[in-house]
Amino acid sequence: MPDDPAARPAAASDALGRLTAADTSLMTTAHWIGLATHWVGPLLVLLTVGQRRPRVRAEAVESLNWEITVAVGLAVAMLLMPTGLGWPAALLVVLCSIGFHLRGAAVASEGRPFHYPVALRLVR
Repeated sequence: MPDDPAARPAAASDALGRLTAADTSLMTTAHWIGLATHWVGPLLVLLTVGQRRPRVRAEAVESLNWEITVAVGLAVAMLLMPTGLGWPAALLVVLCSIGFHLRGAAVASEGRPFHYPVALRLVR
């Protein structure tokens, strides 16, 4: 029986260790999907494709940690609501989240790792 290439699992990189187009696409997805799904998207990428592709896993972990940080920031903003600082704090958190997600997706699309600068590193 001939070896069926479609039956083999996808390689995480080519023969020279370079990222494939699929890797780069999935790394990018790990960042932008958080804009629509909050923590669920990065977690799904981590638990599915991230199990087979180390670079995708690293980006999904970064994005998931950022989403946890955003949730903590929004919780703090809610606590600040009675003082009048809650809405500005929530707006700042949301704008930073959007900006960092877009920057992360852009960097990952170039095949480079992206680290959110102020993210809590809870998932490793």
